[in-house]
Amino acid sequence: MAKFELRPDRDDAIHAGLFADEVDQSFSDTVLLRNAAWFIKLRWLVAGIFALLLLASHLGVMAFLEVNVSRWFLGGMSLGLVIVNILFVAHRRHSLSVGARWIRANLWLQIFYDLTAVTVVVHEVGSTDTFAPFIFVLHIALACIFFPHRESFLVALVSALFYVGCVLLEMRGLIAHNHIFGKAILREPGHESLQITMTVVLFFSIWFVISYLAAAVRQRELELLDAQEMVLKIFREGQQHYYHTAHEMKAPLVAIRSNLALLKDGYVGELDPEARKIVTIIDARCEAMGNVVVDVLTLADIKAAEGLDPQRELVDLSHLLSRTVEDLSACAGGRGIDVQSEICKQVTVMGREKALKMLLDNLVANAINYSHDNGTVRVACRAGGEASGPVLTVTDEGIGIAEDKLPSIFCEYFRTKEAKRYNPRSTGVGLAIVKQVATSHDIDIAVESASGKGTKFTLTFPQQDSKD
Repeated sequence: MAKFELRPDRDDAIHAGLFADEVDQSFSDTVLLRNAAWFIKLRWLVAGIFALLLLASHLGVMAFLEVNVSRWFLGGMSLGLVIVNILFVAHRRHSLSVGARWIRANLWLQIFYDLTAVTVVVHEVGSTDTFAPFIFVLHIALACIFFPHRESFLVALVSALFYVGCVLLEMRGLIAHNHIFGKAILREPGHESLQITMTVVLFFSIWFVISYLAAAVRQRELELLDAQEMVLKIFREGQQHYYHTAHEMKAPLVAIRSNLALLKDGYVGELDPEARKIVTIIDARCEAMGNVVVDVLTLADIKAAEGLDPQRELVDLSHLLSRTVEDLSACAGGRGIDVQSEICKQVTVMGREKALKMLLDNLVANAINYSHDNGTVRVACRAGGEASGPVLTVTDEGIGIAEDKLPSIFCEYFRTKEAKRYNPRSTGVGLAIVKQVATSHDIDIAVESASGKGTKFTLTFPQQDSKD
């Protein structure tokens, strides 16, 4: 039998793990392109800084400050950044016409080049006795903004490996241990002041980058919230109009059916067989439309109740289920359907009793309606264990549901062709009500079914807190 699960979204799903799949979604091509462009702009700025430092070295500023840094290093870094940036710009333009894989490749090539360049700078400036390692922090911060969770962690991991590798190579004497302030770094107050100044400058550089980007993110978030509010407002107005129309239809339908009853009962004269047949068809159509109106208004009431968020209370689920079985036993008995129940006593859940009763009524009624005559419907309810809350199952041996239709059965007004033929009076709203109530009560639903072999609904209620 095919299986489909409906699991309500929960706030703690975001915190389910360090790399929750719900949060760690890849960015769109547009965002990736924008991020790649941002890194390129930042690299132009860094190339300019190295060029200025090279100029300062030529003017004797570095010697005056007793900063030991090679002009070849400054010139090589500046020229290298310019050349690589030109290549990245060309590669990014090519990526525009190729697709997401090339865009991501461009971004990751930039990341690995930048981390390599940062490692070289840290080694040249001083890996353990200067401010230089903080440059890695800047790059990690940028990665957190520009990358999803997993990939930003990878950037942090690579940064750590590059830095630790550099320090280990220096400690083992495989590469020279450099520092730009000379050997008296810890003894000369002037050198300490310069180092402190440079560190503070780096701190504020990190602050500027992150605050600038955070402001842009907040602005975009406000724009999205405004757009969302507008969409929700339009949706609510449409829903209100929809429900108002349904409510307005209720009274005329009742009046029409009352007059049809007068015609069928002969209060205005005996009808000939052909006229009686037409009146009967009209009455059946009015009844079906009336059922749709009732279900629409029921769904509207549930959604309105969820919006108001009334106080939940402790509900005796076993008692509610027993009432549902009793209420529907006459309907089942009329078709020879045996409803077998196995309900544990005193199974309680937190929720709204009226909404939970609607859920149970629709589930059991569906099982009866789509069972074959003289069939069997099994209803079971057991208390929860250590891993979950109470579990409810409703099983029938009816017409079943095709595997490809399972994901759609909880949509409003969706009905399979087999369901329409077997139960033409159904409105297709019952399982939408079930979904609405289940979602609001954090109930997981699993559906197992196969065409012609029946259907099994399994509802797993959330565990109650000990304080409940």
